[in-house]
Amino acid sequence: MQNTQTKIHTFIIGFIILVLIFFMMSIGLRLFTRAVLVDRMGISNAYTKLILGDETKLIRADKGNAVVHAEPGDTAWSGLIGSAKNIAHQYTNLIQRLIEKTDYYSNQQLLFRRSIVEAANRYEKTIAWNMAGYSEYNNVIDLGEGYLTTFMNWTNVWGNIEAVAEFKQYLETQSIPLLFVQIPNKISRQDTMFNKVVDFYNVNADELVAGIGGHGIHTFDLRDFAEAQKVDYRSMFYNTDHHWRPEAGLWAAGLIGDELNRSFGFDIDPSMYNPDNYHIELYPKSFLGSLGRKVTLARATPDDFALIYPKFEVDLTLQIPTIGLDTTGGFDIIYDYSPLNTKDFYARELYGMYLHTSSEQHGFIRLVNNLSKESGRRVLLLGDSFSCVLAPFLALGLS
Repeated sequence: MQNTQTKIHTFIIGFIILVLIFFMMSIGLRLFTRAVLVDRMGISNAYTKLILGDETKLIRADKGNAVVHAEPGDTAWSGLIGSAKNIAHQYTNLIQRLIEKTDYYSNQQLLFRRSIVEAANRYEKTIAWNMAGYSEYNNVIDLGEGYLTTFMNWTNVWGNIEAVAEFKQYLETQSIPLLFVQIPNKISRQDTMFNKVVDFYNVNADELVAGIGGHGIHTFDLRDFAEAQKVDYRSMFYNTDHHWRPEAGLWAAGLIGDELNRSFGFDIDPSMYNPDNYHIELYPKSFLGSLGRKVTLARATPDDFALIYPKFEVDLTLQIPTIGLDTTGGFDIIYDYSPLNTKDFYARELYGMYLHTSSEQHGFIRLVNNLSKESGRRVLLLGDSFSCVLAPFLALGLS
């Protein structure tokens, strides 16, 4: 009996060691292929595509997650001590880059990663395990009925406030007014279960709005209107993503348009933002957002996705220098339809169809409304990815 148990234990340990060796070799092979053959030598052929699988484009493996490494500084290091410092600095940067790439290929690019993660999430769903600290990696929380979110820590926003105040001072020298718009998050400010308990987004936002307003900057808090209108927060956001839906972007554009009229002397036609003047083209159960991709289809159900088209005449000019786009036409020019051709839920990025951001965010986008009566009245919108489903609708009432 003892001999049989020993053989079983030996077999299990040997099998685990073989699996670990296999994964270590696959990580090393993919790391070498990417770092040397693709990044250094620019090789892209059947071999590199076989080894790298989906990751076949000639881009940096850590693009979008690059870490800015410390430089020696403006003061030159000379002499024996300076040489030692330079060597230490180069060694530190080399080790840091190696750690980053190793982490990338042993995590995001791990062989069979999707199947492993799906199996893990299927197991967690089976045992009803829905616990995660808000500071943990992959901290996706299911708030019920498939509504996924992440919790935010308290953040010191003093630096943000001072930066916006400094920006306002510069704008005043150019006679340009500033409007600061605070957007909602997936958890309502009126929520009593998570707000101010484990999620502090609204606390941070409240301090930010108060601090910016204290510098005499015009603030506009969309959360106030969501609460006054008793808007269902869950209807504003995707279940499987942190972004709001395009319908919420249209709603926000209407409120901002009203504020531009009220406080900045614009003459925007409110009907431009009336939902009744738009046609919605719905793609049922077609969008798996970033949160859904983290917990996989084992625990997430894809969202319905909407493309919204005005029923009235539109003539826009859209310029995106980073992709060489310069086109004029109807509202459909704001959409990149190519993600609809991708059937893989994990690879398709439908949210990025708005303003052609499925593959990357653009530093500058110019939208001109050729039919606007607000000739010459321009707005510079500084925002993040939430703006992708806001700016196209806002532009319909501007020049």
